[in-house]
Amino acid sequence: MILPIKKWPDPILLQVCRPWDFDDQPTHRLLQRFIEQDLIDTMVSENALGLAANQVGVGYRIVAMNVQAGEYAEQKIVLVNPIVSKQSDELWEATEGCLSFPRVELTIARSKYVFVHWTDVTGNLHSGIFSDIDAKCLLHEIDHLDGKVFKDYVSDLKFKTAVRKAKKK
Repeated sequence: MILPIKKWPDPILLQVCRPWDFDDQPTHRLLQRFIEQDLIDTMVSENALGLAANQVGVGYRIVAMNVQAGEYAEQKIVLVNPIVSKQSDELWEATEGCLSFPRVELTIARSKYVFVHWTDVTGNLHSGIFSDIDAKCLLHEIDHLDGKVFKDYVSDLKFKTAVRKAKKK
């Protein structure tokens, strides 16, 4: 099912999401359905590179990604309880968009490489290195899980200018 995207300033976008508890078996079946159908279907329907669960109103630490390169290239993966254990000091600056801020684009500098640990929907642990656009996407989505949005990286003036440009599109 395609879920509606929460738009700024919906309060759930500012909440820190809870870790998923794999020991809770009844809710584990709900997680599988949510990930395998709803979260990925919604991401694909929006032609997005990533989507955090709280962007569709679910307050758990879950991210869907449409990976572009590397070990998971051209795969749609879901990261449950992702943790960035290392990130490069080298930054990569590029334009970002966000489904919760339709048509708004901001230039943000983020780490060029990140090393991440996560669990998949079946409870298996994974780790991997993501770089460039995938690192940027993953850091953007993890920010959502931490109650942070991309406008927090720019001045109010830059954000207001980007919003004005978006309204003209």
